[in-house]
Amino acid sequence: MLSLASLLFTGICLLLALLSCFCWSPLLRWLRARRRLEELAACYPGPKLWPLLGNAPIFFGLEPADVCQLIADLAAEHGDTFYLRLGTTFSLLMFDPRDVEVVLGNTQLLDKAIEYNFLMRWLNEGLLVSRGRKWHKRRKIITPAFHFRILEQFVEIFERQSRQLIKSLHEARGSDEQQQLIELGHASHLCTLDIICETAMGVSINAQTNVDSEYVRAVKTISMVLHKRMFNIFYRFELTYRLTPLAQAEKRALNVLHNFTEKIIVQRREELMRGTATAATKQSEEDVAVGAKRKMAFLDILLQSHIDDKPLTNLDIREEVDTFMFEGHDTTSSALMFFFYNIATHPECQRKCVEEIVSVLGRNKETPVTYELLNKLHYIDLCIKETLRMYPSVPLLGRKVLEECEINGKIIPAGTNIGISPLYLGRREELFSEPNSFKPERFDVVTSAEKLNPYAYIPFSAGPRNCIGQKFAVLEIKAIVANVLRHFEIDFVGDTSEPPVLIAELILRTKDPLMFKLKERSL
Repeated sequence: MLSLASLLFTGICLLLALLSCFCWSPLLRWLRARRRLEELAACYPGPKLWPLLGNAPIFFGLEPADVCQLIADLAAEHGDTFYLRLGTTFSLLMFDPRDVEVVLGNTQLLDKAIEYNFLMRWLNEGLLVSRGRKWHKRRKIITPAFHFRILEQFVEIFERQSRQLIKSLHEARGSDEQQQLIELGHASHLCTLDIICETAMGVSINAQTNVDSEYVRAVKTISMVLHKRMFNIFYRFELTYRLTPLAQAEKRALNVLHNFTEKIIVQRREELMRGTATAATKQSEEDVAVGAKRKMAFLDILLQSHIDDKPLTNLDIREEVDTFMFEGHDTTSSALMFFFYNIATHPECQRKCVEEIVSVLGRNKETPVTYELLNKLHYIDLCIKETLRMYPSVPLLGRKVLEECEINGKIIPAGTNIGISPLYLGRREELFSEPNSFKPERFDVVTSAEKLNPYAYIPFSAGPRNCIGQKFAVLEIKAIVANVLRHFEIDFVGDTSEPPVLIAELILRTKDPLMFKLKERSL
């Protein structure tokens, strides 16, 4: 009869044998992949590598605002393709539009870079971060949500919320004799948050009138968390991150965001099941009103959608609504802030914008914007495009290479992250004449002599995973700009001899807030 010690020894041996079967083979594959990665990395230029740390030391001690300049300096030193390695993460940065075209247009390179994983606690597997079959099927059912007939309904929301923005700006600016400085970026952020909530879920959170609401605070917290996780190496490692106060703050914020979305989904599903689409309720905690004459919201389209003949679950819908929320408010408010900065520092461009607004909408400031009228604002469209060239809302795009491939003669090893910067591409002198000058006419196909490479200008990305909501975003910007400029002359308060110092995080922003003075406009 075997002793207890013998049985224990035999059990341990069996366990080790099983572990070796399950772990040894994957470990060998990982080691071979790492060796191949190192071999191919030697084929590319890049900054000095340090043992274990890779290139991380070159970022030590840098302010966030210094990173943009560092990347530009590295590109100037090492060329259009160079490597960066942070710990075991190997990345290639590619700044040649011909390479960018292959990467973004390739149906085999649709997976997002590893940094996008930090978004998954909020977005789960929504359209931005999903992959493979799930991404393809979700993209197919969501695309109709941005049909012009749906966008046409949203314009009324753009109009109403931009009117609230004007009211808030009137209250904040004071009199012409004693004007107060206005941070248009913050004001635009609250406006776009109201717009995205109403268009996504059919509800208003009244962010512009209740800036201290729990939902607004949660959005602000989660945005801060995502910035820190992507750009602070201490927060990138899951084991250490979980022990930080930042992780606890994220958990509390996500509870607010997810519970709010879940509540609206359940409520709206029940309404549809009862066939009472005009039902109205009041949620006292957030003071959220559901209008009696509800328009078709993004949520309604998802509730009526099917994949493989099955309706979407509440979780399916929540991750897409949350994705729409994430992608649709900060990006648009960033574009608006830089648009106002550009036309405030270029008075002639501001004058042309106003002249076009008057020619299309008339001199009556109360004339509502409509889908048809917004599409006639051609010069403002040029100013938006030029703003997004100089200040793209998303300054860095990333892809993950799952299988070794070749891009224009360059061997790209499996496991590589590919980084593409719309910000850097838009400022290259080889691609754009006077790249640091605001010249909206360069995008006028009728008058411009410049022939633009389509992959040099990618503020909405490009290819199969381009931004599905770009038409929505441009219409929203036009509506807000048209109403604001009808009411105010915008002057920038600051040093115009130097451009603003940029910080390229998830969303492009400035190191210091951009401040403006607003004067009542006479049309």
